[in-house]
Amino acid sequence: MIVLDFKENKNLYKVGDLVEFTMDYMGTLRVLNSRYIDKKIV
Repeated sequence: MIVLDFKENKNLYKVGDLVEFTMDYMGTLRVLNSRYIDKKIV
């Protein structure tokens, strides 16, 4: 689950919009090693 606070919504995001972000190496490693995240290699 991710919670985003858009109080200062400069990009005018709305419900259903795509929000892109990047992760550093450790964040990616944690996601890939989590048993609670489904992984799909394409």
